[in-house]
Amino acid sequence: MVWKNNTDMISAALQHELGCLKEGGEVQIH
Repeated sequence: MVWKNNTDMISAALQHELGCLKEGGEVQIH
């Protein structure tokens, strides 16, 4: 996957971590 810039990558990573927090109560690396 190609990111337009670092901001997009960081935003996606933060959203993924928040999703893990909501689902499992802790950050999990997949």
